[in-house]
Amino acid sequence: MTTKVIVNIGLTDRANIALVKYETAPDMQQGAMLPSAVVDEGEDVNDVAVEVLRSTLDVKGVTLKIVDADSFVGHDGTWHVSLTYQALVPEIPTLHEGQGVQAYITLNRAQCQTAVLAHRNWTLRLISSCMD
Repeated sequence: MTTKVIVNIGLTDRANIALVKYETAPDMQQGAMLPSAVVDEGEDVNDVAVEVLRSTLDVKGVTLKIVDADSFVGHDGTWHVSLTYQALVPEIPTLHEGQGVQAYITLNRAQCQTAVLAHRNWTLRLISSCMD
């Protein structure tokens, strides 16, 4: 079975978290999600996480910390290994259009509970991991 390694980035100030809506979402999911990318063979997962932070969120120089790891069979039948990084900042910056991004959404914990999220329960768990 093919394996995909996926990195997710939770850019947070602990009170709010930045989510994205992609122009073309993975798995054709509707709603907001943590910025993410698939790690290509031979790439370093930490380098990909830094690149997602830079290219999708235009944020540099933030320390990343893995806060969640998960594995499962994806909708495409491949084995997914998902690593979620927390990018803790004093304040969520104004986000500008990044690579393949339709819109940015900054939500607090209460707003996350009622927002339209891709992979809803999983995304809520990852948001909680990043904001704790």
